[in-house]
Amino acid sequence: MRILSCVAPVGPGAQGFAPEPGDDIFAAYRAYAKQIAERWRADPDLDPLSRILIAALDLLAGHIDAANEILDELPTAPIKLDHGAGYCLVAPFVVLAAVLPWPDALKNTATWIRGSETEQALRDWLEAHRNRLAWDDEAGTYRLIGA
Repeated sequence: MRILSCVAPVGPGAQGFAPEPGDDIFAAYRAYAKQIAERWRADPDLDPLSRILIAALDLLAGHIDAANEILDELPTAPIKLDHGAGYCLVAPFVVLAAVLPWPDALKNTATWIRGSETEQALRDWLEAHRNRLAWDDEAGTYRLIGA
């Protein structure tokens, strides 16, 4: 849920993610993510980072097609963080790595570079397994189903 710190509204009267006691937390998240996504997508000048932050929200709401949006914006070189500063620059990739059951060889986001063999392997794996990926709300991950 750290991704929410990258997209949450700020300022006086800003409404953060705050489900009511007894609410279905997963339904509340999906509604909140949808609200943020709709507001951000209304901006005709939305930058690529903002687009993939929204795609990460979508991915966490069970929309597997958002994975391709994130892969479309892989960096051209590894992103270096300064003691965690700049987390939002890598957050979409961290989410994508965490929620899909990638083979171990593909889990290191530091190797996720545009135009690399790893990018192609990620795309190939996703394409080969897309129809067998099912979102699990409680686990917050996609599972491979079937044989």
